[in-house]
Amino acid sequence: MELYRDVLVRIVERALDVEQTVILDANDLLFYLDAPAPWAPRSKSDRMALHSIAMNVRSADKMCPFVSDLLEWLQDPNWPVAPGCCEQLKRFPEVVINPIRDLLRTSDDDFWMMQLLIFLEHNIEGAMREQAREEVEEMVRNPAEESIDSGTLEAAQDCLSAMNEWRDAATAVAM
Repeated sequence: MELYRDVLVRIVERALDVEQTVILDANDLLFYLDAPAPWAPRSKSDRMALHSIAMNVRSADKMCPFVSDLLEWLQDPNWPVAPGCCEQLKRFPEVVINPIRDLLRTSDDDFWMMQLLIFLEHNIEGAMREQAREEVEEMVRNPAEESIDSGTLEAAQDCLSAMNEWRDAATAVAM
């Protein structure tokens, strides 16, 4: 990529002649070339941040500083970085589960909670997902008025169903 530095600088400098997304992408590439360490996305199109994490974060300890920022990008699945954030978060579920539990207990953003529940159901496996059972059961038992209309209650029910299926299968294997 270093070979493209001059071209990227010219794109950024001649901003009036180039579409805005190309300028943002060029800035992200330049930042990547100069960055000494991985970073969390700075904008909804900052895919180079995800690349920096994928290439440089090789352990749960190294992922910890990025978890809360990556979880924030799950607020809207239509943001370009949202799928990449999911991919990075699911690599180290052991450092993701407790922040998700905290958010499920404290967030008042129903749509975000729905996205967290969907992430939990589809990306966190069995025993690790079980750690959030109490929070998910509480959401099903005592749904907030908004959660009924927003789809959050349905997402909590689906997640709880997946938890129950895993628990039943684990119990059957143990017998």
